[in-house]
Amino acid sequence: MTNPKVKPLTNSQESDFEGLLEEQPLTGAESYQALLRSLRRKNGFNLLFVRCSPVQADEIIRGISQDLPNKNIQVLQLDSETDNLYEKIVDLPNHTNLNILFVRGLENALLRYEEAESEGYFLSSQSPVYGGTWAGVPKILGYLNLSRERFERQFPFTLVFLLPEFALRYFIRRASDFFDWYSGVYEFPTDKDILEREIIRLVYLDGDLDTYQQFTPQQRQEKLAEIKAYLSDSPSLDPVQASELWNEKGLIHAMGKEYEQAIASWDRALEIKPDDHDAWYGRGIA
Repeated sequence: MTNPKVKPLTNSQESDFEGLLEEQPLTGAESYQALLRSLRRKNGFNLLFVRCSPVQADEIIRGISQDLPNKNIQVLQLDSETDNLYEKIVDLPNHTNLNILFVRGLENALLRYEEAESEGYFLSSQSPVYGGTWAGVPKILGYLNLSRERFERQFPFTLVFLLPEFALRYFIRRASDFFDWYSGVYEFPTDKDILEREIIRLVYLDGDLDTYQQFTPQQRQEKLAEIKAYLSDSPSLDPVQASELWNEKGLIHAMGKEYEQAIASWDRALEIKPDDHDAWYGRGIA
């Protein structure tokens, strides 16, 4: 049976992708089975893109590793400082013997650019390789655009990018040359149970004022990327949950002395819940 969620994009990639996202979504189980079938039969260089939440990424990796025990599978976790994916892969032990490489955390490397765009300005790449022609393109995506042939030549295995929706859209807009080589796009809807568990972890279990004050800039970026993923990707997010996430985002920015971003986050929380005393207090301090 043909998977209705996996189809080729025409030259108008982003337009087609918008249509793909608007289709009736498959269940998580259906998407997983489609992904499993694809990974089972693919050999050589392939690119797959999976839209999912961070907790779903964990479950997908665990499930594929169990269901394809004869495949050599590794996971590459990117952080906010990653600029060159090719070098990261080359540094992996025994990468030439891989069958499947899951790449996760690209949203961490994109967040500083995404945040800048939300404030109405663009960050140019700092790499002289681009010669000033790649304004607004994060270095990690610019390198992908420039080196896609080298990926196909050097990596005879399947690369699976696990991305929240905002990062996937960003990838398509800014790394279209690289994305053009894709073999499939798979969507995993975020159900209410997963969403509730993640909100509890992000807001109530993961950190407090003392913890956030000790965060490195990289840790802040990565926590903000997780929050951004749920604020952007979760249609089932209710107003209370959204307000809690905006509050948490404001707190993390404030602890990093990023006061304009903190105020903007608390403003969003107050749009949802105008009588939120914590948001008013945090905003006033910022």
